[in-house]
Amino acid sequence: MRKVIELAMSHEINGTVTGPINKEAINRAGFYYSGHTEIFADLTHTKDYAMMLMHEQFRVIHVSTHVSLREACDRVKKGRVYKVIKLGTKR
Repeated sequence: MRKVIELAMSHEINGTVTGPINKEAINRAGFYYSGHTEIFADLTHTKDYAMMLMHEQFRVIHVSTHVSLREACDRVKKGRVYKVIKLGTKR
């Protein structure tokens, strides 16, 4: 994954696609990520980020990811929702 991120950051490719990963294996190897989104954020040194799913003109951006339903509900605050909306509308 590191190489594809490097290629994208150097503009040698225009985008990336992810597939299933084994989060338990990644954590056992000493890399403590809860998913692809956090790996991309870390390797690109990105502070504010969110997961966006896209298909043609349809887009869904997540306010929370990889947490329990209880924690997801707790994260739905005006500030976080506003930040995610802004992230989803950047070009």
